[in-house]
Amino acid sequence: MELATAKYWVDNFNKNTITYKSKKQVYIQTWHGDRGFKKIAYDSPFFTKKLIESEICDLFISGSEYGERKIRTAFKYSGEIMKTGCPRNDVLVKDNGRVRSLIKQKINLSENTCVLLYAPTLRRDVVEGHKLQSYNDIDLVEVIKTLEKMTKMKWLCLIRAHSAVDGLEGIPSSEIDIIDVTAYEDMSDLLLISDFLITDYSSSAGDFVLLNRPLVLFQPDRENYNKYDRPFYFDMEQSPYMIAKNQENLIEIVLKIDKEKIPRKCREIHDFYGTVETGEASKNVVEYMLSKK
Repeated sequence: MELATAKYWVDNFNKNTITYKSKKQVYIQTWHGDRGFKKIAYDSPFFTKKLIESEICDLFISGSEYGERKIRTAFKYSGEIMKTGCPRNDVLVKDNGRVRSLIKQKINLSENTCVLLYAPTLRRDVVEGHKLQSYNDIDLVEVIKTLEKMTKMKWLCLIRAHSAVDGLEGIPSSEIDIIDVTAYEDMSDLLLISDFLITDYSSSAGDFVLLNRPLVLFQPDRENYNKYDRPFYFDMEQSPYMIAKNQENLIEIVLKIDKEKIPRKCREIHDFYGTVETGEASKNVVEYMLSKK
C-alpha cells in the first residue's frame, strides 16, 4: 500500500519486476555499492534475473566516476545520474566529533578506546544455505594486540557481518575486546567511530577512506571468491589498496603502517575511483525531490 501511494521512492536495492510505478511517482536509486569491487547485476556472469530500473527509475545517485560507469553497464541505465556523493556518506565527509561520541555512547564504548572494525562481505553459499559465515582465517586478537603495542592505546574490535548473512561463527566468546555488532543497522555509524577497518571485498572500503584512516583488505580466499562468488571490476593488485593474503601478511602490513602517510594513501584511492563526495548529497537529493512536486 505504501509503495502504491507514496509520491517518492528512495531505495538502495532493486525493485521487484512486478512493481508498478505511475507517472506521478518519482523513483530515486541510491545504490549501496558505489565503489564496490564486485561485479553486480548485468555485469556479473552469475546474474540471471531481470531488472526494471532502466525502465522505471527517474534518478540514480553516484559518488564517483567509477560508480557512474557501473550504473550504466550493470543496470543498462541511460537516464539521469546525479553525481553528488552518496547520501549515507555525508556523515563520513563531515566527520563530526560530537556525532562520533554519541554513537560510541549508544554502543557503550569508552570515548578513549580505539576501534578496529572487521566487516567481511557475504559468501553466496552462506546466504543460500542460511548458514552462519565462518571467519576462522583471521586472528583478530593478534591484530588487537599488535595495534595496542604500536599505539600504546587500548583497542577493541567490532565485528559486523553483511546484512544478508545471519551472523558469523567462531567469534571467541571469552574475548571481551571483540564485540559482535551485526545487529547494528547503520554501517555508516560504525565506520564513523572506527579508527581502523579490515574488510575483504566490501564496498565499505571505498567509503571508509573518506575518513583518512587506515584500512587493509584481508583476502586469503580471493581466487575462490572470484570463481564461485563474484569477479571484480579491476585487478586488485593494480589498485592502491593495502592487501593481505594471510594472517602473517596482515600483521606485517599493520606493523608498517605510517599514520602520517594514510591521508595520501586515501587520496590515491579517491583518485582511482574519481570520487565525488560533497557532504551535501542528502540535501541535493531532497532539493531534486522538491523540484518534482
